[in-house]
Amino acid sequence: MYAAAFAALNAALRSNCGRKDDVYMKIAVITGASSGLGRELAVSAAGNFPGIDVFWLIARNEGRLQETAKLIEPEKAEIIPLDLSKVSSLGLLEEKLKNEKPEIGLLINDAGVCFMDNLGEGSLSEQLQMVDLNVRALMALTHLCIPYIANGGKIINISSIAGFCAIPRMSVYSSAKAFVNTLSRALTEELRPGRSASHAYARARWTRLFWLPAT
Repeated sequence: MYAAAFAALNAALRSNCGRKDDVYMKIAVITGASSGLGRELAVSAAGNFPGIDVFWLIARNEGRLQETAKLIEPEKAEIIPLDLSKVSSLGLLEEKLKNEKPEIGLLINDAGVCFMDNLGEGSLSEQLQMVDLNVRALMALTHLCIPYIANGGKIINISSIAGFCAIPRMSVYSSAKAFVNTLSRALTEELRPGRSASHAYARARWTRLFWLPAT
């Protein structure tokens, strides 16, 4: 199902990948890593980034995260069960980053959710969850991680073809993915070396936007 998409992803990951002696490649942060596309991304990243010491696997379901960890190397995986749609979870991750001060070689923002309904009908809580997870959490994770991204580090944001279309019964979801598209393009310029006055921003190499099937 993901063969063509992962061929492109693997090519991107192999570009300037860290070797085992590259000191800047320490931590990978992967959201939505408990199943489906997120799990496959974690496995793919583990195979392409031998210099990563620890993979931070983030999702709500701890049991499924444990299953993902077994597909990598359990000793290289750190399970972080968080619901990123909640502000409190973002606060916990912020504290973890401040306390551990890791070097991040790779950030993959995959966590997301899709509910289909006309706006004004159905569940408001589901519409809010899409905004909270697909937009706010992705932006917040990126904001929190950028100061810790190592020289040559990579950011990969998972979007959807829905981000290019105004889709009935998916108006909130498609709008959220349009946000991901625009943010990723803007970040590519903000993080380009020499394009920002902020040292932390200038350290990051580039952002990458992928349009892959949603899970």
